Amino acid sequence: MEEDHLFDISDLRVLKEGRREEVVAIAELAGRCLHLNGKKRPTMKEVAVELEGIQLLKEESVFVQNHDHDIREYNSVHEFADSYDFPSISGTGSMHFDTITACSAEVEHPLLDEP
Repeated sequence: MEEDHLFDISDLRVLKEGRREEVVAIAELAGRCLHLNGKKRPTMKEVAVELEGIQLLKEESVFVQNHDHDIREYNSVHEFADSYDFPSISGTGSMHFDTITACSAEVEHPLLDEP
């Protein structure tokens, strides 16, 4: 990353399937996770939130059906994200964690269920 060789060493599938800004964002996140000083590494919660933000960017052009069953396209991730309580993402890769809310999800454990 420091010498700008990210795209030289990336797998071809990654380059085909991912957009440039997604690849760079994930590489920067991975670089921060590998920091030698543990205090400078992001927490797992911060990593999860940032990955969710990257996923939102991936779905930048989302088609949503409105009440009239017409399909309209959201022009930007910000318009789509405004309906959710996600942290804001700046162009430098930093995130603001002041709006994070806790949520729970039901997780199925099919391997733990008895037959």
